[in-house]
Amino acid sequence: MANYTKDVGSKTTIWKDGSGGKTLVATLPGLPCGVPKLGEVVYVPNFGKAECSGITQSGSGINQTVDEVQLTIK
Repeated sequence: MANYTKDVGSKTTIWKDGSGGKTLVATLPGLPCGVPKLGEVVYVPNFGKAECSGITQSGSGINQTVDEVQLTIK
C-alpha cells in the first residue's frame, strides 16, 4: 500500500481508536492502489497495520467513484 494514486479530491484518512472514540491521525491525498475491502487489514507506511473501517463513494453505476478510504490503526 505504499503507492497512492493522485486522484484530485479523493483522500485516505488514518484513524486511531482511543478512550474518547476515534481520533483522526492523518489525511493523505489520493487513494491506496487497490482499494481494500471493509475489514481488510493493510500495511500503511509510517503507521503500521490498519483495518479498512470505511469507504465513502459517490455517483452510481459506471459513474461511481471512491471519494475516501478510512483506515483505523490496529
